[in-house]
Amino acid sequence: MMICPHCRSEYRDGFDTCADCYGPLVAANPETVGEPPEPAHEDGDFVPVFESGDPDLKLMAQSVLEEAGIKFWTRDGLGRHPPLIFQVARPRAAEATALLRAGAESIGENSESAGEEQVPLVNQSMPPGTIIPELAYPDVREAAAWLCRAFGFRERLRIAGHRVQLTLEDASVVAIELPPDQVGDAPLVTHGILVRVFDARAHHDRAKDAGARITSPPTDYPFGERQYSALDPAGHRWTFSETIDDVDPADWVGEVVEP
Repeated sequence: MMICPHCRSEYRDGFDTCADCYGPLVAANPETVGEPPEPAHEDGDFVPVFESGDPDLKLMAQSVLEEAGIKFWTRDGLGRHPPLIFQVARPRAAEATALLRAGAESIGENSESAGEEQVPLVNQSMPPGTIIPELAYPDVREAAAWLCRAFGFRERLRIAGHRVQLTLEDASVVAIELPPDQVGDAPLVTHGILVRVFDARAHHDRAKDAGARITSPPTDYPFGERQYSALDPAGHRWTFSETIDDVDPADWVGEVVEP
C-alpha cells in the first residue's frame, strides 16, 4: 500500500502521486510515515497552533504541550528546510497557543539573538502563509467550490456569505465578494497568482477537466521549472509551477540580490 505523507490518503500499489495534494506517495511504513492523529471529535478537527524550524523552539513546544497534557500531532511544512508544525484538537487550541506564546517569549528573552527573529504564532481565524492573496468573485461560494474542484484547494473557513478561506499545503488564498458595481467579464490581467505543485501535468489535466481556460500548456523552462497557466471563471490568472531542476540563476540571466 502507498500513502501520502502530507494528507495521509491511502492508495493501492502502482500509484505514485496523491490525487488531492499532488505530492509523491511513499510506502506505508509505520516506522517512517507514522499513524494519523486520533480524531479530536467526530470530524478529527485538529488545528495548527505553532510552527518553527528552530531546534530549541521545537523542543520547547513539545515539552510545553506534554506538561500541559495536551495531545498534539506534528507534520513537516514545505521547503528545503521545512519547519515543524504542531497541531492540537480545536477545543484546546486557545490554551495551547497561550502556553506556546509564553514559552517562545521566554526563550527569546534568554537568547543572545533575541530580537533578531520573531517567532510566528498561529491565529485560528487567520489562514496560513505570510502573503495571502484576496481574489474577488461575483459568487464566493461557487468560486470556492470551483477552486477546490479544479486546482485542488481545500475550504478552511467560511465567513458569512462574503469570504471563504482556502488552503493548499502551507499557502492560502481568500475568495472575497466582488462589489456589485465591479462585476464584469473582462479578464483581470493586471495580476497573477504563482503556485508551486508537485506534478504540473497532472494538475493541468485536472484543471482542464474542471473547465479552466488554459492559456499556456505545461512547458519546461531553462530556469528549472515546468509551468502552465490558466484563467479561472472570474478571469484571475494562475500559473502552476513544478520544480524539475536546481538551476543557478546566473545561467539564465538571473541576478542574486540576497544569497
